[in-house]
Amino acid sequence: MINFTPWRIRQRQQSQRRFFICAGWSAGCGIFIVAMMAFSWHQQTRNLQQETSQLMAEQAKLQPQVTQVTFTKQAIIKHQRAQQITRQQRQQQHHYHQTLLWLAAHWPATAQLNAINFSNQTYQLYGLANTTYALTELIQQLKRLPYVKRIEDSDWQMSKTMQGQFTVRVQLMESEHVQTFS
Repeated sequence: MINFTPWRIRQRQQSQRRFFICAGWSAGCGIFIVAMMAFSWHQQTRNLQQETSQLMAEQAKLQPQVTQVTFTKQAIIKHQRAQQITRQQRQQQHHYHQTLLWLAAHWPATAQLNAINFSNQTYQLYGLANTTYALTELIQQLKRLPYVKRIEDSDWQMSKTMQGQFTVRVQLMESEHVQTFS
């Protein structure tokens, strides 16, 4: 009989050596991969921190410009509001003058205008009239003006001289709602 025991022993030892070599290589590769991933993660973290620092520095440099832009924007808005108010005031003055011209052209001969007060988009006309008919006609014509919002009933009081004192209140529309005057 042939004794294969020494050959099997050598085969087993060779298999064990190969196993340990492969296990060592595998463990080494695993350690290498873990180390590379840790190094890569550390590099990415450091790069992100540097980028964050750079962005913060750039933001700090730009902050005065952002503040200046904000102040400029606010100044522009204030200027636009002031222009709008000025435009409305000019338009209000225009309507005031147009109404005065209209009143001068259409005032009845039987009525006398003593005073005109203008405040807060409202005219108050004070005067004397012989008849209510002329005053009624004038009020009807005033109502047809495109920028007249409302006309309050006139106060009418007869005096001893047979002339009636009247007060007419004419309220104008806000400037942005007014159509052109014709």
